[in-house]
Amino acid sequence: MLPLRILLKQLDTMQSLKLESTLQSMVSFDSAVMLVFNCAMLGQTPEEIKRVCMLREDAYPTYERPIYNAILNLYGLKASKPAEKLLSDVFYALNEEKFESSKERAQRLEFLFHMMKKNKIEQESAALLKELYHLYKDTPLESVYEHLFNKYDKIAKVNLDAYNCFRGFNKKLKNFINYSVTDKSELTRLMIKDYKKLRALYADFENNTLKVILLLTKLTLVKVCGQEQLLFENKNNLIDLFAETEASISELPFGVEKFFFQNIFRQIILADSESNGSLFYSKFENADYNNFNFPKQIRVAVKKVVETKRETSKVLRNISDVNNFGMNLVQPFTDSQGGPISFSTT
Repeated sequence: MLPLRILLKQLDTMQSLKLESTLQSMVSFDSAVMLVFNCAMLGQTPEEIKRVCMLREDAYPTYERPIYNAILNLYGLKASKPAEKLLSDVFYALNEEKFESSKERAQRLEFLFHMMKKNKIEQESAALLKELYHLYKDTPLESVYEHLFNKYDKIAKVNLDAYNCFRGFNKKLKNFINYSVTDKSELTRLMIKDYKKLRALYADFENNTLKVILLLTKLTLVKVCGQEQLLFENKNNLIDLFAETEASISELPFGVEKFFFQNIFRQIILADSESNGSLFYSKFENADYNNFNFPKQIRVAVKKVVETKRETSKVLRNISDVNNFGMNLVQPFTDSQGGPISFSTT
């Protein structure tokens, strides 16, 4: 899950006011929850908030949680399936006071970690593994969970870097759409540089969250910026890229991040289907959310790419017709049965 201060940055003024009003109806005005909310709105880190608000380390997550739940409600998101509730189960297992032995607690957390791996969301398991590492201190399993915690803690930090890169990429994309033709080559170069950075990160720290960011960046470059040469990297076509992106998003853990990625993907599909005359999504209302700075004007940009491609294709056909002088192409040599003749080199 992204840090609270970053999730709050995705809200516009009206959404922020609505969220604040919702929280005030849930807790008292001088509650620690409201103090955490106000500090996070200012962009303060958890360490700064704990110091300013004089909150205990172990109690802090319980003050953040109501704010996160209120954000989910703001976007109309509600977990219904067991897999969608898994991250909530992990949170409460880590932060609720339970009268259980260390052994029972470790077994419960181990079960949840295996469920996270089964549902392909183990990239969110750093906090759980940190607790297991402490629970297995001075036992043969200490080194195992120390290794796993270090691995997934690093992945969490890399993914945060990838989110920041993606938001920066989308800001450049907005400029790409709005700027004149003479400005586009430099912006394209910078966006491809962002893509290559994400590709290198994914090569070293493969996980599904990073994969989705990488695929959406690639899909945007191909469909909005006309960089179709990127399809040759994995020898796949555009339909394969759409399918892989959709499948990867579907495997993300439930939350605001998945919601935003779905919105971006649907915007690209809508723009592509409109420009090609086949409307897959007749109505799409979620384009007005921030969606990690993804621009809302991509339909016009995709339409221009498609029109340019059609014009180029028309010119090439005209050149081909002129070169052939209106004559049929020479047919290949065939044998008496109509099959191609093979020529021996010996």
